[in-house]
Amino acid sequence: MSQKIYTIGIIMFLFVFSLSAQDQVVQTLIYDSETRDTVIAFPTDDHNKWEKIIMKYSMRCKDGLVSPGTTGLTNIGCGEWDYSCNTYITDSTKVDSSFRSSPDHIISNFSGENFAYVTSPTYNYVESTFKETTVNSASNESVFALHTPDGESQILSGSTGDENRMQVILQKSALDNSGISAGEISGMSLDVVSGMANLQYLKIRLSHTTNGNLNTCYASASSQEVYYQNTTVDASSGPLYFYNPFEWNGNDNILVDISYRINESDLVIASSNANNDETLNSNNNGYLTTNGSGHIEVEGDFSMISDEITVSYWIKGSAELPRNSTILEAVDATNNRQVNIHMPWSNSEVYWDCGNDGSGYDRINKLAFDYQYKSQWNHWAFT
Repeated sequence: MSQKIYTIGIIMFLFVFSLSAQDQVVQTLIYDSETRDTVIAFPTDDHNKWEKIIMKYSMRCKDGLVSPGTTGLTNIGCGEWDYSCNTYITDSTKVDSSFRSSPDHIISNFSGENFAYVTSPTYNYVESTFKETTVNSASNESVFALHTPDGESQILSGSTGDENRMQVILQKSALDNSGISAGEISGMSLDVVSGMANLQYLKIRLSHTTNGNLNTCYASASSQEVYYQNTTVDASSGPLYFYNPFEWNGNDNILVDISYRINESDLVIASSNANNDETLNSNNNGYLTTNGSGHIEVEGDFSMISDEITVSYWIKGSAELPRNSTILEAVDATNNRQVNIHMPWSNSEVYWDCGNDGSGYDRINKLAFDYQYKSQWNHWAFT
């Protein structure tokens, strides 16, 4: 008896539940419809009350015929492409029970609520600590002349605002001939002929080298900073004393790396071509620092380039690399990628893409080591 009562109770529950459901029929496409898609207005009830949409339709075959699939008879009536009746529903209002949204703006490397900005250019300031050296007294000091002057030079002169860098290789033979022996070098001086130079951020770095020439590229060997401060140089200024004396090993050449910004200068110093010392000098070399979204857009086109191209540059990447990064990208008038360099991608691979005929571009890639793209200057060329 209890078993029968339990079963009847279940049936009554289902019957009551079925009465609470409400079906609404919405007419969509009809036989006379002249389009394959249309916008259908659903009832204005709360969309959260809709639980299921069932589509019901019958196929319309021309003249009630079915195509047999035989060549030449595929367009008689309904055929193999009609029987599946593929139909897609799209909610053009984007209203659904799973609400999704995205912000109006996305700012790289920023996750806060309020982003401060200005309407005029801003500037980055880099803090720099000068190293001042004061000599109160000196004993057993020896001064050595490397060369006998036979000319004059204005390599430290220039216009206000010029930022210069120069490298000189002092040959071991010149050091030996001057009488210098292995040991501590505590300063250097310039043989001033005339004029004065007010140099900002004057930095001197020394390193040992077995290389006898500089060719056309700066040597990138690790060097020891020995001098760094704003400096005025004239005939009465005396030696530039190092805050960090350099210990010469007595066997190698010495690479002298000097960089500075000219405040004013008409300095003329004595020079010599003796012992074939190598000198390399450049003016106003600069660099661009960007954050994650910074870029430069190059004006003009490269229509004169057809069969060959080489792209080269110096790069000093952030210590946060590797990340997905792009050094440059160039597209043609139809937005096909013609030149692209990823340096590096997040997998530490460097990618070089070039050339696109509309179906794709050529690519080569190779794993790079950290020291080849970040935390120090490196020169790269892609051809």
